Amino acid sequence: MKKIGRFFVKTAVVWIIVILMCVIKGSVFCTTFNVMNILLSSSVYGIMICGSIFPLLVGGMDLSVGSVAAFCGTLCVKIMAANGFSTTGVLLGVLTAVASAAAIGFINAFFTEKFNVPALLMTISTQYIFYGFVQLLTSNHTVSAAGNPVFDYLGSGVLFGEIPFPIIIMLFFGFLVYIILNHAVLGQRVYAIGGNRIASGAMGIRTFRVAAFAYIFSAIMAAIGGLVLISENTMVRANTAYGYELYIFIALVVGGVNFAGGEGTIQGALYGALFVGLLDNALTLLGVDSTFQKLITGTIIVIAIAVMTQSTAKGSGLERKSRLALLLERIRIARQAQQEK
Repeated sequence: MKKIGRFFVKTAVVWIIVILMCVIKGSVFCTTFNVMNILLSSSVYGIMICGSIFPLLVGGMDLSVGSVAAFCGTLCVKIMAANGFSTTGVLLGVLTAVASAAAIGFINAFFTEKFNVPALLMTISTQYIFYGFVQLLTSNHTVSAAGNPVFDYLGSGVLFGEIPFPIIIMLFFGFLVYIILNHAVLGQRVYAIGGNRIASGAMGIRTFRVAAFAYIFSAIMAAIGGLVLISENTMVRANTAYGYELYIFIALVVGGVNFAGGEGTIQGALYGALFVGLLDNALTLLGVDSTFQKLITGTIIVIAIAVMTQSTAKGSGLERKSRLALLLERIRIARQAQQEK
């Protein structure tokens, strides 16, 4: 019962928004079409969050996700165009985008882990570098991404009659990340490193390999999110996904992910993405002038973060330390079993 009560306290701001919208705009808000709109507007953030959560859990961060999404998406569109938007061109473009993202993620991990460059500075630098490449590739012009039904399906396809395909992609990767974090040794090591890097290294965990996975996976998910976004918009521009990292980090904080590392769940992170999409949808339905939208959005986000932080603090402390101790103990036992074999 305590966990259920804590859940409702953490999500109080969302419930308040939902109740108010049901009362004020119930005939429009409480429709299947609008619910799908909320999920759809949250889907790109959710896809990227599935990767961005890993650097935070290991005690780092990745502020380059927006630029990676734009750069890899632009590469894909350029390759597709060069191949006449053929299906082969789409496949080649997507593979190139994913491979490029993996390389960028490795670069971020290499300099943060091997040269101790602060993750904040490293990933901001990466952000500037790759947005610069996007400007060069697009010549600061809009480049059309429409022309192949397979690529168009990423952003505009529908499954089971009415579920947009981007939502399916978000749910698929959300489930994959849930399995990794909760049922895989890799997930245990991610939490252990974020909780205590020195102790994890002493236990024999190869911290660089785990951190490299975190940054590489973050970049790959950013690239996939960028491809979905470009497919939705049927075009790519120099400012594609610009500022997305801010909303992603807001979603992660609202979702209860600890910026110090070692604490957070993908369920909470995706809840944060839903919160961002819900807030945007509510302000649009209420017809709030764009002049006041940022003011209202910022105020509600501050309240949501304050509620979440306060609630999370009550559930941390010794409880968090015991979870970390349990993870380290499991890893120690596993290593002993391997040595005995």
